[in-house]
Amino acid sequence: MRYRRIVLFLVFTVVFLSSCSDNKNYTDCNTSYDAFMTFLNNSTEDILLIDRFTGVPVMYNTEKKALKEKMQYDNFFAYNFDDDSTYFTAGDSMNLGFKLYKKAKGKVEKILDFDNCGVFPVTENDEKMYFIVSYYNPDMSIDDSTIMSIDKETLEKEIFSETVNGMVSDAAIAGDKLFYTVYNIEKDVFEFYSLDLESSDITYIKNLENAEVYSQGEEVYIVEDGHLISQGKKFLHKTDNFFIGGKILLQYSVNSNEELIATAIDTETGESIYKGKNPIDFEIVEGELRIYRDGGIDTIKLS
Repeated sequence: MRYRRIVLFLVFTVVFLSSCSDNKNYTDCNTSYDAFMTFLNNSTEDILLIDRFTGVPVMYNTEKKALKEKMQYDNFFAYNFDDDSTYFTAGDSMNLGFKLYKKAKGKVEKILDFDNCGVFPVTENDEKMYFIVSYYNPDMSIDDSTIMSIDKETLEKEIFSETVNGMVSDAAIAGDKLFYTVYNIEKDVFEFYSLDLESSDITYIKNLENAEVYSQGEEVYIVEDGHLISQGKKFLHKTDNFFIGGKILLQYSVNSNEELIATAIDTETGESIYKGKNPIDFEIVEGELRIYRDGGIDTIKLS
């Protein structure tokens, strides 16, 4: 899922740069962060959500249980963690001035600024958040990528550029190890590695055809033959996949009627436990997974 969103960012960026070049009007092609903050502060009764499928910030009316407004600024996207809606990054392709935001009690606070790079949340534990940091050439092709951690209390940053580099594509934490993939352009494969977070030792595992890597507890999932596979479990791979809590797999896919559908599986039993249409975003609230849809708000107990 995260890899798909990063690729979409690059695709929209290239198209947008081409459009700006054709128009010779770069001022109109810049997205203002002031505009984003204005969008956030337009309403006191609605909540900010991030459309997980498109990356577009939206305002949602909880009383009507409906989408109210989408942010209408070209090439501005937001990115969040799979199972946490507290922190997110947002940025636009023209300025690459990504920022880290925090949502709390209905308000959004800017936490950190990042210059001249794309910053994409990938995984976290109790103490730290982990991001892919991508640096771009003038044509917006990736020059280099690495992993960065940010301490949740001190906001201290650690960049793993001496040990992790190349075209880093996805990452997940299981136990005391960070598992990640790097695209090898010459072989057209994704190299799968683990990084010991205590010793910083790196271990090559295998080559993969798909970049995505996920975790749930001690289970690490990769994608092979159209399935999410760990050492002991196997689930159908869909467009977007979110492992939440200790036993929920929430997935987005488009059906034959071109409707976006969310489904959930209990990963302990393999049982299908939820299905809903037009999902937007979700969050964990008081031990429940709350799913916001355009037309309803649903909950799934996490224990």
